[in-house]
Amino acid sequence: MKQESFFSKIWRVFTPLATYYVLQIIATIGVCTAFAMKFVGQADLTSASLESIYQSMMRSVLNSILDISFWCTVFSAAAVIPILLLFRKKDRRRADQLGKRAYYTRPAAGAYLIFLALACAASLAGNNMMLISGLLRDAEGMMDLAVLSQPVVMILIGMGIVSPVAEEMIFRVVMYDRVREYTRPLYAGILTSLLYASLHMGLVQVVYAFLMGSLFSYAYEKTHSWAVPVLMHVGANMMEILLMETDLFRFMFGSKKQLIGMTLFGCAIVVIMVYLSEVKVRTIEISETAAGVSADSQGQGEL
Repeated sequence: MKQESFFSKIWRVFTPLATYYVLQIIATIGVCTAFAMKFVGQADLTSASLESIYQSMMRSVLNSILDISFWCTVFSAAAVIPILLLFRKKDRRRADQLGKRAYYTRPAAGAYLIFLALACAASLAGNNMMLISGLLRDAEGMMDLAVLSQPVVMILIGMGIVSPVAEEMIFRVVMYDRVREYTRPLYAGILTSLLYASLHMGLVQVVYAFLMGSLFSYAYEKTHSWAVPVLMHVGANMMEILLMETDLFRFMFGSKKQLIGMTLFGCAIVVIMVYLSEVKVRTIEISETAAGVSADSQGQGEL
């Protein structure tokens, strides 16, 4: 296989993200068309002037703009997942041809629990820190508006499962592995986390997304299992939804002391889980021949 040029490498790395953006454009056109037809159908075209009809439709669009964004995100995420699975299959064939495919023992069940607890605690602590500092007020208000008309079940499925699965497939399962071919894990983690953060709006959300993306990259490099960062991302998003859309954690807001106490508790869990991941979680590289019987050695790590 001939040596890749610099631009070929760049194109290969950014193809998954470009594919997602294209699907977002298509989803936006489709969703906006559906909402426009809905607004036209609801408008009274006989008993009102054109100006009043226009103003009514514009109010409907503005009131639904974040709902439109919600559905665009969900539809584009659902559409990109099968394409990303094809990318991953192609990358594995490429690695086999180059003789660079690595096989690892599977992380034990306890590793999944450690990283899930790490993600949930980081989400809790991060959101609480922004609340305490006052930086989350605008973002929280936007989130409330965005999901105001959506049932909690739809939010959990769309933003709690479908969207994080797609994002992890893009940034960890495909892009991270591709960047990892050309550079060190640290740089691959920083680059993919920055790209992941760029999808978010506002400085606070960008910083938060970068830190969470860095945790997901760390877990992926540590376990070599795509299921781990996917589970972490789902857990973190679920925690955010539960914080903002339910009364499950309402007790935290009884006083500032309680909020600070829960934040410190979340930070402590993060530290403990990182320590446990370093001490307990092990995956061992195995030969290609041994990979066929790796099921027998999936628990070879300390955990």
